[in-house]
Amino acid sequence: MEMGIISNYSNMGQANTEKEVQIKAVRKETETTSLLSKAAGKPVNLSISDEGRNMLREMVSQFEPKPDCANVRELTIQNTNEVAWEHYTAMRDISSLTLKDRNYNGKDVIKSIMDTYETRYNETIKQHENGNRKVSYELTGKKSLTLDEDLAGLDEAFKMRLANLAGYITCQQTNKAFENPDSSWYFHRNRPQNEAEKQDNVQLFDTLGVSQLSNNREEVINRIKHTVIQSATVFSDTRAGILKEIRETKGGYDNVDVVNACGLTYAKLYSEIEERYENGNEQYYKLDGTPLTKQDEVDWLDKEYENEVTWQKACVKIKAQKKVSLGYIPEIPIKEIEEFGNSLQKSKEDYLKLYRENKQADT
Repeated sequence: MEMGIISNYSNMGQANTEKEVQIKAVRKETETTSLLSKAAGKPVNLSISDEGRNMLREMVSQFEPKPDCANVRELTIQNTNEVAWEHYTAMRDISSLTLKDRNYNGKDVIKSIMDTYETRYNETIKQHENGNRKVSYELTGKKSLTLDEDLAGLDEAFKMRLANLAGYITCQQTNKAFENPDSSWYFHRNRPQNEAEKQDNVQLFDTLGVSQLSNNREEVINRIKHTVIQSATVFSDTRAGILKEIRETKGGYDNVDVVNACGLTYAKLYSEIEERYENGNEQYYKLDGTPLTKQDEVDWLDKEYENEVTWQKACVKIKAQKKVSLGYIPEIPIKEIEEFGNSLQKSKEDYLKLYRENKQADT
């Protein structure tokens, strides 16, 4: 045994010695060619021998990955839920009928995802009125789905759609934050989160109880209808939509238009809150599942408006700083910026008063 090991090491040493000799031969040939070219005052014309080429191929082959002999088709079948994917694409197609031309906001996306789940659920129940549903998939072929199997796939598709929603909201919030580096978010971006903020960042389908969807589907559907997602982009999306209409009509907008758009946005969102609680018998919930009251929603809207005022004042200040740096104005007009903020506060009160007067006149 000992002699065998010694012999193996001896052979390896011999092989290594042979390779070293070959490498040295290639190097010597290269160096010789280079010296001759320099002596002749001509550019180097390097020629690698066949022995050197073979040596290079052998060395490179040692680093090539070994072929994976796994059955790719079997792995694909194993990791693909075609039932869920069918429901997912169907829900996405339904949403595309209302969410198109980028003319929608976060609130529209939320409503669409929740509505399409209910639509697809009702369609699935109807398809199973006479028993199992016959399907034919690309990977798993023809099969017969029971109602439970079909609804389980729908549940998974709904989780996928909610994951899309979470990503959409995160992107919208990030885009808003980076629109203006002078926003409060920018300066507090590294501060630790408190428990309430952490709760807001949990996965959407866990807070809605979708993780146990197969056991309480009817309850979850009802909860979905009565869940109010107070996204940080709801106010800004609504205001942006109003300003877009003004820009398309006038060719642009100024600070007066911004003031009016903010006041109108507040009144519009306030009217939606009142409409939700008009009946008095409906219970609504926050995303974390805790019950919502009308006052909770009004408090949230007031806070969002205060954030909007801070945001708009920061935008005006940054524009003024740019003008100062270009020499257009001597200094930042602090007094005018404060007056602009006061105009925003008054706009909120004026439009809310107008909304209440119109509502009273209608009744």
